[in-house]
Amino acid sequence: MKLAALLIAELPALAWALRVVRGRQTVSVLHGPRVEIGEDHFVEGAWSGAFHDHSFAQATTFCGTGGLFDRQGLLLSSSTNTLQPIYVIRMAEELIASNSLALTLQLANSELKRQYRYHDVDLMSIMLGLHRYRRRLLTESGVRVALYYHCNVRVLPDLGVQQLAKARLDKPLTYAQYVGMLFHQTAAVVANASDVERRTRFRPMTTISSGYDSPACAVLARAAGCSEAMTFARAADAIDSHDDSGSKIAESLGLSIVEFDPCAYKTKPGFPEVEFLAPGYGGDDVIYLGAEAVLSDRLLFVGYHGDRVWGRSAVLGANFERGDPSGGSLQEFRLRVGFLALAVPFIGCEHIKDIRNISNSADMHPWSVSLTGYDRPIPRRLVEEAGVPRKSFGQLKKAAARPARAADIEDPPIQKFLSAESLVQFRQWSKNTPLYLGVWDWLSHLVLHQTYMAFARLASGLLKLFPASKGFGLHWLFWQRLGPVPWRYAKPRSVHSLLIFWAHEHIRARYAPFILRHRR
Repeated sequence: MKLAALLIAELPALAWALRVVRGRQTVSVLHGPRVEIGEDHFVEGAWSGAFHDHSFAQATTFCGTGGLFDRQGLLLSSSTNTLQPIYVIRMAEELIASNSLALTLQLANSELKRQYRYHDVDLMSIMLGLHRYRRRLLTESGVRVALYYHCNVRVLPDLGVQQLAKARLDKPLTYAQYVGMLFHQTAAVVANASDVERRTRFRPMTTISSGYDSPACAVLARAAGCSEAMTFARAADAIDSHDDSGSKIAESLGLSIVEFDPCAYKTKPGFPEVEFLAPGYGGDDVIYLGAEAVLSDRLLFVGYHGDRVWGRSAVLGANFERGDPSGGSLQEFRLRVGFLALAVPFIGCEHIKDIRNISNSADMHPWSVSLTGYDRPIPRRLVEEAGVPRKSFGQLKKAAARPARAADIEDPPIQKFLSAESLVQFRQWSKNTPLYLGVWDWLSHLVLHQTYMAFARLASGLLKLFPASKGFGLHWLFWQRLGPVPWRYAKPRSVHSLLIFWAHEHIRARYAPFILRHRR
């Protein structure tokens, strides 16, 4: 087989789409201007290995997506984190794959099933872990979109697919081993991202907040040669004036820093939220739109998943169970602007039990502040030993992100998330899109939601009676594994479930013109 690559200047910089036709020896790849292309590979990303050998599929840390030909045929590779899947549609005589859901649907001449109201919850189910997420999305044409996270995907001659595991890092047994692994892996990714053989080189930049995770990322980034940071000025809590800025931490680390308002997107013209809502993970990363000017051609260090990996009391996690789906909604924005997101806590997180044992070991007691209830000894030690005063970070849990849609908690008022222009347009659009498809749809959802909540209350009561069971993850077992009702019925249905359809109608305009030309 051979690769036939076609550069489409109008595509988002890092977007790609692949088509395999049964019986043909040529695989067609359409790609944006910053996708790296070779005779036997294509990739948008950076990994912990040499760039010249194109070993991203075997890398233990890989932020991005790509594909290559080896002795056995075509192999697609998704990130080693769970922020960015590969989307695949298999039809009778062809297979389509892409790193963009909207582009995948466009090439298949389809769209998300309009009568189904749980697409966004299905996409957010990745936070339940690699064994329990919703693996396929429904479409109007009847084909299904398969999602592949943290894996390699072998495309077989009959267009079937075989999912292959990623390479694993060695198990860390001590703090020194674990942070040594983090330093080594992040330095290797930075070196790869800036390799002189690249078409586009990505300069490192780190996020910094007043919490734990991004300051730890900043220490690792600085050691790898990063000198620049970005932060958001305010947190999205009840008191909007709460300062979440990491400026003082950056100063202690000797990093230059730029500060952004997380609500700056609301002043953007048009409908700025749609590219964050279209991926379907809640849209909370829309705050990064205000930082667009500094993100192009960057390798951005981010702390997604740090709560589960570095928290002392977090349970489960071996299958990448997460506390939220943050980072997923960056996809379309990231592809358009052209930057890579290195989620540091995912590095080696398959060894979550060993990492947690390190956090709770006697050696880490000097860096534990358990009385505060906000305690992550590993990042605290990493940051304090880099010269940052203890009182400068990790004092109060805050978050700058502002999700429009959450997985299993109450959604914020729609007007709190959308800009004024978007709010007017969405309300007008939603008048022609009913929330329920009829009495039966309304009644069935109501019954299933109430049943789910009854079982959740039972689980909560059992946890109070047997608090020690929490350490074995039984609250997850009851709610997500053993519950009689699927997780998508955890919440009452609201107008928020229509946001993904509204967003896709707008995001299709990004891909439709060149798709029409391509078909001609």
